[in-house]
Amino acid sequence: MLALLSIKPVHTENIFSGRKTFEYRRKVFARSDVRTVLVYCTKPVGKLVGEFDIDEILQDSPSRLWKQTRKCPESLLFEIVSAFSATETPIDLNGDLVHA
Repeated sequence: MLALLSIKPVHTENIFSGRKTFEYRRKVFARSDVRTVLVYCTKPVGKLVGEFDIDEILQDSPSRLWKQTRKCPESLLFEIVSAFSATETPIDLNGDLVHA
């Protein structure tokens, strides 16, 4: 099953260059059989730019996810922590690049 995610241009560049290997989301997909993500790069690009396969979906608090995924650049810490309130459970998509 495919899913479509809208991602900001700076993050799509980092995903497809391999600098960003985790995509953090507030909610898990409605369907549990999603294995491939189509990436829509938001404006000013405004188009589909590639896809990646999901290796694993991790679900936990932001601090616990950070401990599991801290190999990603530290500049993402602020974004991860600030993106979620204390009552929300973020979702992490650990994906391998298929093509850009």
